[in-house]
Amino acid sequence: MINPARYREKTPAIAEKRSKTKRMCPKVSSLTDIENEDFLRHNIERAAATKVYLPTFAQLKDPSLIPDSVKDQLKGVDKEEVNPLNLFRFGWYNGEEGFNDVPESFELPSVLTGVPCKIVILPGAKMPSNTHKSGPAYSNFVSKIVTGKVDITQHRVMFPSTGNYCRGGVLISKMLGANPLAVLPAKMSRERFEYMEKLEAEIIKTTGQESNIFNVVDNMGAQDDVVVCNQFTDMANPIFHYACTGDAMRRVWENMVHIDELESDVEEADFETELNLTGCFFASGSSGTLASYQYLKQFYPNILLGVGESVEGPILFENGVGATKRSRIEGTTDKIVPLVFNVREMDFLASMFSDDVLRLFRLFNEPMGHEYLKSIGVPQETIDILHYFGLSSCANIIGCIKMAKYYELNENDVLFTVATDSNIMYFSVLEELRAKSEYTPTQAAVDFHSTLIYQRTDYSTELRYHDLRRIHNLKHFTWVEQHHIPVDTLTQQWYRPNWFKCRLELWHKYDRLIAEFNKESGLMDLYDDDYQRSLLQ
Repeated sequence: MINPARYREKTPAIAEKRSKTKRMCPKVSSLTDIENEDFLRHNIERAAATKVYLPTFAQLKDPSLIPDSVKDQLKGVDKEEVNPLNLFRFGWYNGEEGFNDVPESFELPSVLTGVPCKIVILPGAKMPSNTHKSGPAYSNFVSKIVTGKVDITQHRVMFPSTGNYCRGGVLISKMLGANPLAVLPAKMSRERFEYMEKLEAEIIKTTGQESNIFNVVDNMGAQDDVVVCNQFTDMANPIFHYACTGDAMRRVWENMVHIDELESDVEEADFETELNLTGCFFASGSSGTLASYQYLKQFYPNILLGVGESVEGPILFENGVGATKRSRIEGTTDKIVPLVFNVREMDFLASMFSDDVLRLFRLFNEPMGHEYLKSIGVPQETIDILHYFGLSSCANIIGCIKMAKYYELNENDVLFTVATDSNIMYFSVLEELRAKSEYTPTQAAVDFHSTLIYQRTDYSTELRYHDLRRIHNLKHFTWVEQHHIPVDTLTQQWYRPNWFKCRLELWHKYDRLIAEFNKESGLMDLYDDDYQRSLLQ
């Protein structure tokens, strides 16, 4: 009788699939192991030659730990410049002059949103490449650099996404002297491609939406000269948001309520009128940003997590059934539940119409829209920051409004979200909309009331245990059947409470590896970095 186990070992095709599976879903203990000493040595030599100094996660989440020598040199460097020092700007503290003490945030007034609760937004456009996806791109890449999983002197480094993540990956690759390979759908906004073309990146355009990029990823990812930084499977994506985005929201929140003052005078505090950190809302996408909620929940265990998608691509709401046309909300996932998605953390699900998002985006970017908003009492300082909101940012705003109405939130409640990117990535979309119709005061009023004031709670629901398990089980079709991830991985994600957390906490170990890398390259001493030095003691 043939031994099935031995037969599988000797079958090259299946053995290769098993090898890919190990790379895609490794054990937590192996994530920070050195995979190839030669690759690591080549990376260190390249860093020393090009003076690439890698920031730790702790320095991105707390710029006071960045050495003064780096801060001084950054003063004359534009954030979009291909300069390795800009790696220290992949956090939430970037200001007009240096780093802010508290991350910049915007609070939308009720006269704009139509809901009494406060909606607070962190602007991703403050990071290099104009998007907060630069952070996870760095996280994913640096985790491979310091563990010898990539050789930046010889590998092509693939960044698959709808554009924001691969734009950040391309910029970082150019800073490090690596060869980037961007894979994204051909129908994404023109500006995404122009940005990467300017940086002379290799670009592969795919048909369809985000899920279709996996055909290219699977085929090219198997080539010896290609290493994939896959935001859908690599825990380095949510690690950035857990360590940095979640902490940035906590710092903004504590600054809002003057937490130190409250703690020193607890007995006299009027808790009936105190603000309440009620929750967060994020479009699903690759689900990395959702890990910021998991960080916040450690400090504020009663907060809620709302997740959004498009009505046109209802993978979470309807198992993907009923998709009628292409979603225009660039960055939302259409047919997959990412492997790194901690589904059990969700409380609320909302789907947004693409047309609503386009209407809101045009209202925010037309002069006539600005005039109308000013006429109804929207403050000028709010109108002045509307350019920070791209398409997925507008989707997040609509999602927050749906969540606020569903839970009947009041003026004491606060919801957090992020502005993924700004309007400069979508001028071509604005041109397309203008070609179809002139924007009039009447249209501005219609768009304001239909997308904001009268936004409904249809396609919204709270999620029970079995709802969540249904969504989690959708991972089976993508990751088990198509990518040969062991079923046991999905079982552990669901039933082991700390499966995600023990991986998210790896940022501490990566920080030590980054410090060791910088010591070997000689740049730790060059920049006189006492903090990174302390990690090695």
